[in-house]
Amino acid sequence: MLRSLVGSEMCIRDRDQYYLKHPELRLEKETKKQKKVVPLFNKVVRVEGYPDQYFYVLTYLPDLQWCHCVPLQGRGVFDESKGEYAGCKRWVLMPEGEGNELDTSA
Repeated sequence: MLRSLVGSEMCIRDRDQYYLKHPELRLEKETKKQKKVVPLFNKVVRVEGYPDQYFYVLTYLPDLQWCHCVPLQGRGVFDESKGEYAGCKRWVLMPEGEGNELDTSA
């Protein structure tokens, strides 16, 4: 048993050295970098196909890459007391029943 363990460790070490010499032969799965997962729950997002509209994410399932979103509507602007945001549009949730909720992939 101990001998086979040492043998498999040597095989892994030899494989790693081989891939260092020949990186073009490395499997695609091994060379892909992991994408950084961005938690979308409780965030404001834009959705492809709706260029002039923002959505608030109510439900986000990271394992399925799925979101349930509610549209936002512009209501007024920030006044001068808000500093750098003065004059920018204020966004609020659209009243229930007025806007179409959206289920989409993340």
